[in-house]
Amino acid sequence: MHKKTFVIIIILISNIAVLIVGMFIGRKSIEDNVFKQYNKVKYQVMLGHYTTYRDIAVNVREGNYQLAKCNAELTASALLDSLETCINDRGCKAFIEQQVKEHAPEVMDKNMLKFDYIQTIDDIKKCH
Repeated sequence: MHKKTFVIIIILISNIAVLIVGMFIGRKSIEDNVFKQYNKVKYQVMLGHYTTYRDIAVNVREGNYQLAKCNAELTASALLDSLETCINDRGCKAFIEQQVKEHAPEVMDKNMLKFDYIQTIDDIKKCH
C-alpha cells in the first residue's frame, strides 16, 4: 500500500513539474513571438514614415514645393483617418485620448485642422 501511494505521489509530482516547465516554456515562446510581431509592424510603420519624409525632403530640396505639400497632406490625412478610427473605438480611445487632447486636438475636431485634409475617394487618397 505504501509503495503504491509513493508511486502515485511521484507520478503526480512529475506531472506537475512537466506542467510547470511547459507553462514556462510556452509563456516564453509566446512573449518572444509577440515581441517579434510587434517589431515587424513597428519597423514597417517606421519604413513608411521614412519614405514619406524622405520624399518630402527630396521634393523640397529640388524645389517641388507643391509635390512636397501634397505628400505631407496625404500622409497627415491618412494618419488622421487612423487616429479617428482609434478615437471611435472605446478601448483604443481610452488609451490615447489624453495624448490627443494635449498634442493634436484637431483629431477630435476636423474644424481645427491646420492643413488641407485630403478625402478618400473610392478607397484612394490623391492630390488634386
